[in-house]
Amino acid sequence: MKKLQKKTKGKIILNLFQISLVFVTLGLVTGFLSIFFSVKLENDAIISNHAIINIYNKENQEISLPPKLNSYVEYKDISPHIINAFVALEDKRFYKHKGIDFIRMGGALKNNIRAGYIREGGSTISQQLAKNTQLNNKKSIVRKIKEAKLALDIEKKYSKEEILEMYLNAIYFGSGIYGINDACMRFFDKEPSEIELYEAAILAGVVKNPSKNSPLLSQENANNRKNLVLKLMREQNMIDNKAYIENIAYTYKPLAQITKKDINSPFISTLIHEAANILNISEKEIIRSGYRISTYYDDKIQHAMFKAFESEEFAPKNQNGMCPDYSALMLDNATGGVCAYYASYDLSPLNMKRQPGSAIKPILVYAPAFEKNHITPASVYNDKRTQFGDYKPKNYMDDYKGEIPIRDAIKNSSNVIAVSLLNEIGIDYAKEYAQRMGINFSANDNYLSLALGGMTDGCTPLELGGAYMTLANGGKHTKPTFIREIRDKYGNILYKHTPYFTQAISKQTAFLLTDILKDTAKNGTAKKLKNLEFDVAAKTGTVGATNSFNNDAWNLSYTRENTLCVWYGNINYEKEKAFNLTGGTYPTMFAKYIYQNIAQKPASFTPPDGIVRIKIDTLALRELRKAMQASDNTPQKYYKYEYFNIKNAPIEMSPLFVMPDTNLFVEFDEAFFPKISFFAQSDYVYKVIRRNLATGEEKTVHTVSDIQGEIMFNDKEVNGFGLIGYRIEIENKYSIIGHSKEKFIFFNELLPVIKNGKR
Repeated sequence: MKKLQKKTKGKIILNLFQISLVFVTLGLVTGFLSIFFSVKLENDAIISNHAIINIYNKENQEISLPPKLNSYVEYKDISPHIINAFVALEDKRFYKHKGIDFIRMGGALKNNIRAGYIREGGSTISQQLAKNTQLNNKKSIVRKIKEAKLALDIEKKYSKEEILEMYLNAIYFGSGIYGINDACMRFFDKEPSEIELYEAAILAGVVKNPSKNSPLLSQENANNRKNLVLKLMREQNMIDNKAYIENIAYTYKPLAQITKKDINSPFISTLIHEAANILNISEKEIIRSGYRISTYYDDKIQHAMFKAFESEEFAPKNQNGMCPDYSALMLDNATGGVCAYYASYDLSPLNMKRQPGSAIKPILVYAPAFEKNHITPASVYNDKRTQFGDYKPKNYMDDYKGEIPIRDAIKNSSNVIAVSLLNEIGIDYAKEYAQRMGINFSANDNYLSLALGGMTDGCTPLELGGAYMTLANGGKHTKPTFIREIRDKYGNILYKHTPYFTQAISKQTAFLLTDILKDTAKNGTAKKLKNLEFDVAAKTGTVGATNSFNNDAWNLSYTRENTLCVWYGNINYEKEKAFNLTGGTYPTMFAKYIYQNIAQKPASFTPPDGIVRIKIDTLALRELRKAMQASDNTPQKYYKYEYFNIKNAPIEMSPLFVMPDTNLFVEFDEAFFPKISFFAQSDYVYKVIRRNLATGEEKTVHTVSDIQGEIMFNDKEVNGFGLIGYRIEIENKYSIIGHSKEKFIFFNELLPVIKNGKR
């Protein structure tokens, strides 16, 4: 009986499981069918030949989109090499299936099961077209169902040629490059009809992972992908072995120059990149989703940048007749917003890292040293060739100034002093402050060469510009951004930028560096800015390729309102494109042009609380290697006014021009001759000067030098009537210090006339 009960119970459980399985299956099938038949093909989106996005400037006026976002090329104008390359790589049974390749899908499923995760999608070109124009990039079962249904609808409605045409115009190639027409232009400066076989293979290889395979970002990866595409084309009998071997030998060479340029393209490409990062979606989705993006774009500055860079005046040619690559980025200090950006290349300033050269010195070396109260602008360091362990840096052109104050070390960009100072304050300490100002470092950035910009990866123009903006803002740092606000097509706010400032360094340090960098802009390495009629602070940087040529030239400058980062360089480190210009030449000339085209002149920098202005003895700096206050007697040529943080301002008086006490005394001797006495010190020259108050006549009557002790003498040449004054002029080895207080003696008519030496 018990066995029967157990058997019956087991059958009931099995039946319930089977019934549940049926219901689950029915549910899945119903869900699948519901999703499958709910999605409809949006014909306007699939045949659209332009981006669906609105971008606004700082005045909320719409910015015109660059032509590259609205370019469309017909099938007949696309090289057959491009068609074959994409079919070979992306969908080799394209001409046989009806939208879904079940063979490829089965292979992808098998490989995914083996891998334990989704590594292949098995999508056909028709499915990719559906995804690129109708759906988002989020991987999910629902999306794949919709994608499959749309692919079937696309195949029913359009021919294979039409599908390929729309697909190639909808592809995103990374770096702000949208569609096959723009890709051909940006990679090869060619029309799609002009593309050769190896170029087509490079184009096809980019699409799966543009951030990794774009030739603008990695020539090695691009060439590896090209070889894979050529191999597949040979296997699919699209090319013969001879063509395969010939085209394997070709490697991608970056363009020396892009001939067709647009004023807004670099700015808009970068903000699309940033928007995708902010919303964590693809750049393609940003472009196609109808978003409304508000920016800090300033039309006047952007037009000035475009006009300058596209003129011959700011396009120097090197010894091979080639122009350098270039970019400029201007920030609004109040918000951290990028108000203008233009470049000759496609890499985003958000991730294009370059060696900063000497432009890093104020950020990495001098700001931390000021923060530590380790130096003042008047601190003296020896600018001479110095060995630091195995490292022996040298100055530009092997020019050394000897012992100079920090102000001059920064102004003249001394390499030796920068390294010496970094060695004293410590690399970790210095990096901590630079990081607060927005500079990122590699784990390997632990060497003294950092002081001269020797970084493993370098830093981006946006990082470097943001760091200098920190100085302009009194030590407060905020992360630069292109975007004020993002709304969806219905007007809902998806993102709003609220500037958040942190006190990265003290306002006193920021002011001291700013005041020194103002000097740099007047008579230092950035002196081409000296004729501007308002306060501007600047620093240059140059990174060499060889002893004669360079790869990077920077000018970082700022006013109270804006910060400007200008770069000229050799983006792909090509030998034939190296140049001999420095940061103090074209980058600084370009910066001057931009500042001259700012409508409103910025205000001056003013010292904050905690900054004092002190008259210091420059001779003491040189002779005693110490900042000391100048005395009232210091000659004008031996003093200057300098700013200090009150925490380490000099309080000691320089002894070099302090008047020694002479105790000058004048009286008549027994013969009624003036008797003069005073105390002398051996380091001085004393000249006793007689003055007749009635006639104004003056004469040196006695000179003493290198004598210590009391001096006494009689003036037996005096004659006349009335008050006679005596004073002592005191001189050290540098200059006349001053005069003692004058002492008087009175002669009248009752005094006998001198005769035989007696009265």
